[in-house]
Amino acid sequence: LRGDTSEQKSHPYLFWKFGNKTAIRQGRWKAVRNAAGKPLELYDLESDLGETQNIAAKNGEVVENLESLIREANQ
Repeated sequence: LRGDTSEQKSHPYLFWKFGNKTAIRQGRWKAVRNAAGKPLELYDLESDLGETQNIAAKNGEVVENLESLIREANQ
């Protein structure tokens, strides 16, 4: 908050839940699950900051990796 990042811990990913929604961010990738049991939506924030193009179907390996990190974060 003060602009001094020298002592800030770096995280490999960011994860959050709000009600039935789940999201994870790792680097350029952000994955969102809008309800329990729904598939992840995947967005490339470097080229789609507004999250308008779900590219999960074209990036299965990225989705699998983020799914794994979500399981890890939930433990």
